[in-house]
Amino acid sequence: MIDAHFEVLSVAGSLDYRRTAKQDARRFFVGEATDTVLALVSDASSSEVLAARFDVFGRSVSSLWRSTEACVFEFQSICRGLYSYRDYLVMLDGVTHLGVVDVDIDSLDSARRFTWLIEIAYDQSIQITLSSPRDPAVLFERLGPVPDYVAFEHERVVSRVIELTST
Repeated sequence: MIDAHFEVLSVAGSLDYRRTAKQDARRFFVGEATDTVLALVSDASSSEVLAARFDVFGRSVSSLWRSTEACVFEFQSICRGLYSYRDYLVMLDGVTHLGVVDVDIDSLDSARRFTWLIEIAYDQSIQITLSSPRDPAVLFERLGPVPDYVAFEHERVVSRVIELTST
């Protein structure tokens, strides 16, 4: 997809250096890793621990763990809920570390919300830690064929997930 819009120059062969980060620095886990994600995000925060449940524009939001600068959500509750881009902006205001566990994209709706969440994290330089039953490269695979503009968005999100979880 990217090749269709840009001339791609390979200066280091096919090696993606974002994927070769030190093993102890990785923050994307395939399989059940809720405890690992919780530990990594909470250890990165030295701020006051807050209530896991909070309100955004009068709607209740449930997290697994939250402090003034970090939070961990279950994918089911954060990306399958009725949240807008604006809601995510408020949820992530002041956050420097974000964890999302059990990322399993199975609908265009959850894909859209996950895309918003990753775009905001990317724009605000928020470190993310994720767990998923799938490798980052195939996060959107269950959706099957999608329009080209959506496929391009998905490629961009996968690239950003790889970048944000490997720094």
